[in-house]
Amino acid sequence: MWLKSLIITVTLLGSVGAHANGAATETDAAIRKNLSAKLPSIQIAAINTTPVPDIYQVSLASGEILHVYKEGNYLLSGEMFALQDAGGLKNLTEAARSQGRQQSIQSINKADTITFSAKGDPKGDVYVFTDIDCGYCRKFHAEVPALNAKGVTVHYLAWPRAGVESDVGKQTQNIWCAEDPQAALTLAKQGKAVPESKPCARSIKSQFELGFKLGVDGTPAVFLSDGRKVGGYMSADDLVKAMEN
Repeated sequence: MWLKSLIITVTLLGSVGAHANGAATETDAAIRKNLSAKLPSIQIAAINTTPVPDIYQVSLASGEILHVYKEGNYLLSGEMFALQDAGGLKNLTEAARSQGRQQSIQSINKADTITFSAKGDPKGDVYVFTDIDCGYCRKFHAEVPALNAKGVTVHYLAWPRAGVESDVGKQTQNIWCAEDPQAALTLAKQGKAVPESKPCARSIKSQFELGFKLGVDGTPAVFLSDGRKVGGYMSADDLVKAMEN
């Protein structure tokens, strides 16, 4: 099969909605009880209906999305798609993930990011989790001037793949504390040494943890303000097209 995990495709159109009546509240309670008993390590953030009767969407605090049948006695693995009239597929699971990501992205303190601001008419912002020791991250950084010229503001967040306490993580923390973080990051992306900085309050640990919550598993990881994850390395032209899609 061209999809590796179980997929439920539905012809019903419409968005996933929150429970609103007493019966649904009872179902919520049953789902929480069953999942907590059988999967005690998970933390449930929200339970919502889906367009499919008796199938519920469970959002976890980790950012993962599960689907359960009725009261949570059966767990469905995979993405849920809706079949569109034109023959396309709409990924309802990814749409739910994007909503959660959007909330997380909106909570980011931009003062803690390293920002390269747009010039001219603004088209929007992108949030990029980066590793200074990553070849495609360096390639992406070479596109930043073109992105700025096209009206795109780039907010960098630290995501050293080897971890915060690794040598690269410590170098990254040094960059985030530099007097001129933009210049220091650009030097690192060019493979050049970055002068030592004094310790500061701009810890990269929270950004690293946020990356895991958003599903980052490699760098660069590029997100839009609406929560969409548009991929890894992209040229400036391709990224602008993705923003306009």
